[in-house]
Amino acid sequence: MGLSGFHLENEKAGNTLLCALQHALQSYLDEKPTRSLNGLSKKCTVSEPTLRRILRGHIKTLPTATTILDILTTLTGEKNTSHLAQRFPGPIADYLNSILPQTQDVATEYSSDLNNELKDPVKYIIYKISSNSSGAHKQKILELFGRHGLQVAEALILKNYLTLENEIYFSKVKNFTINQENFIANFKLVADFIKTQNPLAKTSLQSLLANYSESISIEAYKEIIQVQRKALQKIRTIMSDDNSKGPIPLFLLLAIDTLDPQSAHELQPSKASTNSPLNN
Repeated sequence: MGLSGFHLENEKAGNTLLCALQHALQSYLDEKPTRSLNGLSKKCTVSEPTLRRILRGHIKTLPTATTILDILTTLTGEKNTSHLAQRFPGPIADYLNSILPQTQDVATEYSSDLNNELKDPVKYIIYKISSNSSGAHKQKILELFGRHGLQVAEALILKNYLTLENEIYFSKVKNFTINQENFIANFKLVADFIKTQNPLAKTSLQSLLANYSESISIEAYKEIIQVQRKALQKIRTIMSDDNSKGPIPLFLLLAIDTLDPQSAHELQPSKASTNSPLNN
């Protein structure tokens, strides 16, 4: 995403963020004189030319959220996104808080390696349902994806992302964060599981609650965003309550968008929603 992706009030704020990122990189290299830019590039999977442009202040647009997270987690070794924001007070913390789901009861983790691993949609869904409190039963994985699903789960175990306990898979990280591109691509597979008919009773299901479209004013758009936020807070409270825990894996996606890219930029609220698409 460019500067527009950071819901900035003005271009000056974007430049301040780039300067802070430049300072963080330079401080790391000053403190570790034996670490080369090439070595850092390989460690954080960000190209050396991109790192060099940031260091020299020659970058004109904000790097993607994934690039920034890859750099910061590599510089600090910190995967907890709340703690990561605390390590960089100021423009970087403001940016992280705007793109990451920050709730008082849940600490999310970002891992570049896990993010790359979950580019595969089947891996994503298996890991995601394994991160639920009830985990993912081996038989359910077999029903959903056949033997290929079991092979994927075993591969994730070998890479130390999953564990298998009494025929149930559990993820090592319960509240994880991936980038928006991965989330959108993976959720397309989740959408394939949406059911509109009950296969047993042959009756209609209300899985798709709404599919609305209309041309509206900026004021109406902002009002809808506020309603969304309040609804998400209530839903989050219910889902986080220990009394709500059970065997049903629930997928929830709440989004609003427009077909006009320029309008989408202009209509973005100044603050991100309480649960960003970067969430798991």
